[in-house]
Amino acid sequence: MTIKNFWSLNVDEAIVADKLRTEFGKGYEVFFPVNSQLKDIDLIMYNLKTQKSISIQVKASKTHHDKKGTRKFGRPNTWSVLKTSSIFKTTNKIDFIVFVIYDENITSKNREISQSFLIIPMKDFQKITKSQKTERKTGFYHYSFIINGKKVLEINNIKDKTIDFSKYLNNWKLIK
Repeated sequence: MTIKNFWSLNVDEAIVADKLRTEFGKGYEVFFPVNSQLKDIDLIMYNLKTQKSISIQVKASKTHHDKKGTRKFGRPNTWSVLKTSSIFKTTNKIDFIVFVIYDENITSKNREISQSFLIIPMKDFQKITKSQKTERKTGFYHYSFIINGKKVLEINNIKDKTIDFSKYLNNWKLIK
């Protein structure tokens, strides 16, 4: 007998759900799809007053110590890979994509990992991706974000220029 994992929850989604509850309070509820039938939807946030829901896709980052990010910006960058279909041909309507960005600060005295969030309306994300990034031959887009204070730059694009994502950094108000 094969056991199948019907739960589609991962840690990053739980972190974003907790953050949503903290940011929006008792007037909202956050739901997790209990199986993978709602493809590309990781969380659903429901406004109890207006009875409207918002669908959210969550993407976590990996810290990446590549020469480009560290040499040019003096900091490690993050790395996320998304299928083209997860951006432009989603099975279900996605309202927001949230990148969970882990930033490490390692010194000889301590280690600290902090979390930041890029809260991007899907329409904005599609527009930025289409106009400023190039799809890889494998059918994926790669995103590398560097956070420096309140500035967020995406550096992993073939056009070899940075894309400013600063206005989306921890901007939970976009969801309201």
